[in-house]
Amino acid sequence: MTTRPVPHDDGLPAGVELSRSVLGGYAIRVDGVFKGWIHSSRDGEWNAYQRTGPTTPGRLLGTFAKTEAVRRIVSAT
Repeated sequence: MTTRPVPHDDGLPAGVELSRSVLGGYAIRVDGVFKGWIHSSRDGEWNAYQRTGPTTPGRLLGTFAKTEAVRRIVSAT
């Protein structure tokens, strides 16, 4: 997957990096380790997915505002 780094949001925990995916949404990395991803849902909210393994679809954590979606992924791993 090709990604592009995006500007850091000051509301995110230290060590968190968001990268725009060519598939849409953002990959979430913590200290360089891929932890999950978010995709736009509706009304400005985002679906948050925790990475569960290299060949699995991931675990849906829920739908949240963007910063909260990222925090849920970070705290779930």
